[in-house]
Amino acid sequence: MIHSYSKVILDILRSLSERGLNVDIITTEARPTAEGMQTNGARVAARCKELDLQCSIIPDSAVAVHMPDVDCVLLGCEAVLANGGIVNKVGTYSVSLIAGHF
Repeated sequence: MIHSYSKVILDILRSLSERGLNVDIITTEARPTAEGMQTNGARVAARCKELDLQCSIIPDSAVAVHMPDVDCVLLGCEAVLANGGIVNKVGTYSVSLIAGHF
């Protein structure tokens, strides 16, 4: 599962594609987004399509429903803090808690 969008996540997706790995990617919409802009989930899905990777977009509120089937969670972020914390969109903390539970 991918929540948000980052260059690091794109590098991971590119690596998966180059290795020919057959993975099913779930990406959250990762809202909010600026008015009129594409959601981060849509951006991730578009990149997956370019790389011939299977990707589904789910609403942020559906993370808990899909998490039992997830093997790995990748979180993009706006900034990494000196203490190891991250700054990202609303919902990142919830995705982390749900992943930790499962």
